[in-house]
Amino acid sequence: MCRLLYLPANATHDIRILAPWLAQLEMSFGGDGTGYASLKRGAVKGVNLTAIKSAHAIAKIKTPVIWHTRKISCGIKNNDLCHPFKTRKGWLVHNGHWHTGAFASQLLEGHWSDSKIAALYIKLYGWKAFCRQISSGVWLHLTKRGCEVSYNSGDLYVEIETGALCSEPCKN
Repeated sequence: MCRLLYLPANATHDIRILAPWLAQLEMSFGGDGTGYASLKRGAVKGVNLTAIKSAHAIAKIKTPVIWHTRKISCGIKNNDLCHPFKTRKGWLVHNGHWHTGAFASQLLEGHWSDSKIAALYIKLYGWKAFCRQISSGVWLHLTKRGCEVSYNSGDLYVEIETGALCSEPCKN
């Protein structure tokens, strides 16, 4: 399991709220790599990127953003397996465990994760086809149309005022 967050353009990008919120998420179930993406700026990710560093960067982005902190469930700890992952039309983050993808990642000797395999599947066959293949986890796909969501299991909260989606509500 991991922790994730989607911030629409109208959600708060205030560093005084973001920094403790992302730190809370990272401490809860992450810390093995962090990343964020927006459609205009692309992705920044890595095992040395912290919640606080990413909060400072996200505070300057005024467009929709997805953020993720990884807790390794399959694959190895390296920058390439940090989320988000590029798809044909956007960026993907995942919270949970996709057994089919995890099995495939074992065949590839840990240099892939279930989420990286999912992004490749979406590139090849599209989001709707992918959603027919999964039955667990929370999947967020940031595209020009907004944030596509597949919720099958796990924690996902909606901040009513802004439409932000997250693994845990902000405790500020």
